[in-house]
Amino acid sequence: MEGTTVAYRCPASKESALQWIQLYQEAANITLTTNRSTDPCAAYELRVTCNKKPHNHAVDNAAALRHRRVSELTKARLMELFQHHHSPSTALETLKLQLQEEHGSAYPSVAADRAIVPDRMAVYYLYYKHCRERYPASTQEETMDLIRHMKDVRTAVSVEDGETVIAAVTPLMERVHTLPDAGEVVFVDASGGMDRHGQRVFLLMCWSPAGGLPLGVIVSTSETEAVVDKAFRLLVGILPDGAFGGRGRRGPLCFMTDDCQAERNALSAVWPEARLLLCTFHVLQAVWRWLHNGKHGIDKQHRQAIMALAKQLVYANNEAEIATTMELVATEWGERYPLLDQYLQGFAARRQEWALCLRTDVPTRGHNTNNIVESAFRVLKDSVLYRTRAFNLLQLFDSVTVQLSKHYARRACDVTEFTYQVKSLTSVGITYLVDLNVGACTCRMNRRTGGCKHLRAVRQQTGAVPEATATKETRRALMDIAMGTSQQLPGNWFDPLVAEPSTSSPPGPTPASAPGVAQPQPSPSPEEYDDDAMDFEDPAAAAAAVSGAEQRRSDDRTRQTVAFIQEWAAFMCEAVVQDDTWERAAAAFQQRWGQLPTAGRQSALHQFGGAQGCRRNATQIPVQPTSTARRTSTNVRGRARWPAGRPCRSARTGEHGYVAASARRSAAPHSLATCVDQNRPLGR
Repeated sequence: MEGTTVAYRCPASKESALQWIQLYQEAANITLTTNRSTDPCAAYELRVTCNKKPHNHAVDNAAALRHRRVSELTKARLMELFQHHHSPSTALETLKLQLQEEHGSAYPSVAADRAIVPDRMAVYYLYYKHCRERYPASTQEETMDLIRHMKDVRTAVSVEDGETVIAAVTPLMERVHTLPDAGEVVFVDASGGMDRHGQRVFLLMCWSPAGGLPLGVIVSTSETEAVVDKAFRLLVGILPDGAFGGRGRRGPLCFMTDDCQAERNALSAVWPEARLLLCTFHVLQAVWRWLHNGKHGIDKQHRQAIMALAKQLVYANNEAEIATTMELVATEWGERYPLLDQYLQGFAARRQEWALCLRTDVPTRGHNTNNIVESAFRVLKDSVLYRTRAFNLLQLFDSVTVQLSKHYARRACDVTEFTYQVKSLTSVGITYLVDLNVGACTCRMNRRTGGCKHLRAVRQQTGAVPEATATKETRRALMDIAMGTSQQLPGNWFDPLVAEPSTSSPPGPTPASAPGVAQPQPSPSPEEYDDDAMDFEDPAAAAAAVSGAEQRRSDDRTRQTVAFIQEWAAFMCEAVVQDDTWERAAAAFQQRWGQLPTAGRQSALHQFGGAQGCRRNATQIPVQPTSTARRTSTNVRGRARWPAGRPCRSARTGEHGYVAASARRSAAPHSLATCVDQNRPLGR
């Protein structure tokens, strides 16, 4: 064809033609049984002929194989992968892995054939064909109708003024609302870039021992305040009875969101009794953006100092520190930057939303940011959509409801491990592994006695370590959330590998008191442990544990030091009286002690018994005795001339230094006989 980018102008060609075959049938005495009135092509057949001319290009190499059509078998394998919610990229990669396992070393020759390994364009063509078949939504009315009638999903749809809002609650989300953790802090955020039409997705998440779990999902066309308010009101209408923890709620309902005015206003309007909390990261990010806005006139060299004061406001320990910091800002920067003082005054008026010291009554469990819902969006984009934009709104809705719920159902089933890492505060870099399945710890005390404080501390932790709440009852509740019911599981399914020891003893003699039974060894005291504290996440508990442990260690060291000084003083008194050499040494010590300042006395005690006659921090280096005599002299004076274990460098030493050289070099005799006898030139 003229005008194409690739025109090989190959003389070999094929011709296709429809030929009337009735004459051939009559010549062969074959009766034409097909009626031409019902089938106009009954008397014709397609014949393909070739001119049998040679090709002007290669036909048996990899370049020619890349032009083959995709085989039906390859199409079927790709369609099967698309049925399992693979994206074009992951489907092609999975197909290549399967072919590599099947063909082994012959895979390079197979991969060059487009009929077996298609190119990316062909895979995308098949993917869009699959999407059109599975999500057949051609119009908006048809799409909304399919969403309303989606199986086992509570939905609410609103289409007004060109804005589309869809709220949904899946069966898994309904069961998540039964958890008491669902009524503590609800994390709300929105994201986009998931489909080809720019839809916005809102997720409501809560904390659980399995991580974040979804409570509801909203899909809208924009994030305006009117649309967000409408979306939340639609969601309220489809929430189950006893939503957000119901009667098991441990405190007031709290929503944590970013610094989005539309979301905060909509949440306050729909749930007026709820308390709003702001994400710490987004709060500081908003301050940073305000400072770097050129319209506000903040100099570049002052932004870092002002940002540090903003961090002090957020992480203050009490309201008094907040007031002190605000006074400091007004004093140092108020007159220079009036807009800054005005901005921070409005910022401080909302301290109930961002100040960490005012959240002590909220069970945040250390989650002061929106990371839980941010990680949920990453799961949605990476593990559900595989970083591929949804084909249409119907596919996006299926992904954020059905497929996302399946992912979190698998996560809830995976909470079966009872292994924890406990850091040692007394030994840097030491971490102990605690396994609650068998009641074991890797510390030496547990290996010797079968019980340690690390194991007890992990068992006692309930709120500081999130994984420690994965008890038998919690795992059963998570299994109910994932499966809908756990009735088909046996009653002892969630029991640990080793039963917990009973605290109450049965009546009668215990087995240990029976004749011939060895009595158990008493448990060691806490002072015998190799560590005295563990890495708590609760700052107050950590500070109390560390302070108590440090106090005990300090008292022990003080007693040992005092006892040593008393023993040393008694020895010196006796030695000075009995031996004159000790008396002279003690007198020199007394004289130098009086001349040294306090820092010098402490340094002398630290350096007592160290290397003498060499440089500080020097080490004794062994050398060959013959190597020191061949060194050249250096023009070095003072203390730096003293070596660290090596003899002094001197050019006056003889060839080997076996005999001590004289202090002064004598003149060589002016004698030819001496030079010949000693084999040395004249004048040396």
